[in-house]
Amino acid sequence: MALNFTQTARHTGTLNHSLVQAIAVMRMSRIELQEHLAAAAESNPFVQPERPRPASGGGGSGDRDLGDVAARTEPSLYQHVGEQIAFAFDNPYCAALAQAFLRELEPSGWLGKSPEHIAAELGVPPGDCMDILYRLQALEPAGLFARDLRECLRLQASERGELDALMLALLRDLDAVAELSPEQLARRFHCTPADIAERLRLIRRLDPKPGSRFDTEQPVLRDSDVLVVVRGQDLIIELNSASFPTLRRVAPLDTGKVAPEHRDGLRNLVAEARALRNACALRRATSLALVSALFARQRRFLSRGYAALVPMRMGDVADDIGVSEATVSRILNGLSLQCAQGTIPARSLFCAPVSRGTGDQTKHVAFGRIRSLIAAEPADAPLSDGNIATELQRSGFTVSRRTVAKYRQELGLDAPADRRRRARVAAHLVSAPARAPE
Repeated sequence: MALNFTQTARHTGTLNHSLVQAIAVMRMSRIELQEHLAAAAESNPFVQPERPRPASGGGGSGDRDLGDVAARTEPSLYQHVGEQIAFAFDNPYCAALAQAFLRELEPSGWLGKSPEHIAAELGVPPGDCMDILYRLQALEPAGLFARDLRECLRLQASERGELDALMLALLRDLDAVAELSPEQLARRFHCTPADIAERLRLIRRLDPKPGSRFDTEQPVLRDSDVLVVVRGQDLIIELNSASFPTLRRVAPLDTGKVAPEHRDGLRNLVAEARALRNACALRRATSLALVSALFARQRRFLSRGYAALVPMRMGDVADDIGVSEATVSRILNGLSLQCAQGTIPARSLFCAPVSRGTGDQTKHVAFGRIRSLIAAEPADAPLSDGNIATELQRSGFTVSRRTVAKYRQELGLDAPADRRRRARVAAHLVSAPARAPE
């Protein structure tokens, strides 16, 4: 049962040691808690972390521990790329698009769907997906997120500094490389057979499937704190034991076998170990209750994404599980969820209402409308934030130009002048004649 720290402190007037310990543990991130438990175990022999329990294989809802699943595999391709995405994409909109690309990454390291297909599924501008693709193709190892063999090899050759004009021409014409002799290729590309032989040697060193070097089994729980899965009508919530460790139960102390001068010290150590064990159990139970309450309100998010969110504040969930709003805020600090929509911060499920017509919706509905308007705008005459605000107001939203500018920035979309400049550059690149290899 979760404890309302604020009310308890008000009623007692003071905080005892157990409560102080519980509050401290509730505030800690995964790494901070691991370090805290390691330090406690060194100084207190009664602090003994439990080994992760095997995950049950059945269905149903509830708390399951998948720490052993995450630990039994080598880093997978998806885990490796997911870690890089977390550092490379700060903007929430760009990070969400990158996660969508990650879900389409094949075990070979190639992209399973075209950026245009992904853009259509997400309802976002194709240009945004192309920008994300180019950034993802800069991740390690080179060749990831390639759309075909030519692009995969080209990315690797570029990363190695080996992509000269002749190499590029050979990679563009791999069919000829496979069918013709070095002498024929030399005549075709106006170079010497030695030049061809050197480039072929470099091509053979490239990896056509850069993803195959990783563990082929994707861990069930990556680096997230909580896994949320829908199976039929059941909602399964699984806690990562690395984020929510448990301690072994402390047996009663037999003081009859302890010298009198050591009894008080041992009693203190036992009390400290029990307080820490209870604090970890409380953190685990309250976090599980919180995540359950989140998706009791935001169940449609799992199938429809952010556009399906309903207005929700921390105080609403605090009332649902009987804790203070401050406790909810502590638990949400750094808490990440892995679900059908990718890996997301738990805080992103909270959103204030935006007035629309006779009811309230979340800003994510406005996000979708803004993306649609910008995607459909003329390239040479992009909509201003004021124009977009007017269109939203016609749709029933009560938003100002400044609110639109704020939402646009949250989405990672350029200002009108930047969009106009980008369209001009793109038009110039399309109209420019292709250069023949030297």
